[in-house]
Parts: sequence; structure tokens; C-alpha cells
Amino acid sequence: MNKITFFRFSNSKHRFDVDLKTNEEDNKNNFEYSLQYLKNHPNKFYRKLNKEENYTINRYDKIKKEFKSKLTYDEKQKLDINNVEKRLLNPELNNNLIKERLHIKISSEFNLYELYELISQKTYNYHHKNYERKKEKINLLKFHERIEIEDIDELNNLISKMNEKGWSIKQIEGIQSGVYDVSYREHGAGGAGFGYSFTEGVMIVWKK
Repeated sequence: MNKITFFRFSNSKHRFDVDLKTNEEDNKNNFEYSLQYLKNHPNKFYRKLNKEENYTINRYDKIKKEFKSKLTYDEKQKLDINNVEKRLLNPELNNNLIKERLHIKISSEFNLYELYELISQKTYNYHHKNYERKKEKINLLKFHERIEIEDIDELNNLISKMNEKGWSIKQIEGIQSGVYDVSYREHGAGGAGFGYSFTEGVMIVWKK
């Protein structure tokens, strides 16, 4: 005895959404980076910076920005602006004249140890807030796939129920469908058609 079931992937999109998947992965990676940062600094804790501390950091950022704005293109490549903080307490890492000039400028304006601590606290605060803001969303996040997990679960439940009734799968094949559209140009200049096929579901042939 044979029986046929047509199962449609009702929870899945017609096509794999690359932008959505990329956004999900970026959020997950950003969350995990903050989590790892917090684990690497177990002795620190969240502390909101006061007005004076924020002013100091803003002045530091302004000095860096102004210094960079006066450099030529080649000099900017030597500056490595994203790693200035790592060099504050390690002047030996300022291995060219451009880095040394900025280091001298900063050290003439700030106590480097105090500045470094402020920057570290600000960085820790960011990762703490980022982690707290995203932890529940990440735990509940269901990552997008071409065939969503909800459809896979429903299909598995259907197969289990049919097996309980004595039916086994004799054959299973994808059901193909397609999408087509035309985008028209202005002023009657014609248009361009586009389309693609996708697996809309599966056809299952059961035997008993």
C-alpha cells in the first residue's frame, strides 16, 4: 500500500538571505568578543565615568584626530592609529618617527598611566553593556538558513508520526517552484526579467 504526502516549507524564505545571515553572524561574533573580553579581565568591574574623566578621554581623542589630520597619506599609514593605546605604556613599540611624535605629544598633555586606566575602563564599560544588551537576544536567536529549522522539525515530526502508524518512506523528492518578475526602465526603454527556482517543499511516497 502506498500513500503520498506533499509537505511545504512554510517557515522558509524563497531564497537564502545573505545579508540577514551576515548580520546575524556579525552580532554573534560581536557578542562573543565582548564575552571573551570580560572573561579576560575578571578583576575589573563596570564603573560609569564621571564628567571630568569623559572630558579627558574626549580631549585625548581630539588630540589624536588633529595629529592625524596634519599627516600626509604615507605618514598616516605609519601611524597605526588603532593601536595607539597599546603603545601608551610601551614606548618601545613606537618604532618610527610618526608614532614617536604622537607619543611625545600625548605624554606632554596627560599622565599616561591615568590615561591608560581611563581608556581601559571605558573599553570595559562598552563590552559590559554590549554583553548585557545582547545576551538574551543571542540565546533566543535562531540563525537564518535556506530551510529554516522549524520546517525541519515539522518534517521530522511528520515522519515520526507516520512511522508510529506503520508507514515507512519509499521515496522522497524536492518540490521545485519558481519566482519571476520584470523591472521596467523609464520612458518606455524596455525592461529586464529575472527569476530563480527554489525548493518549496518535498513529496514523500510512503509504503505500508
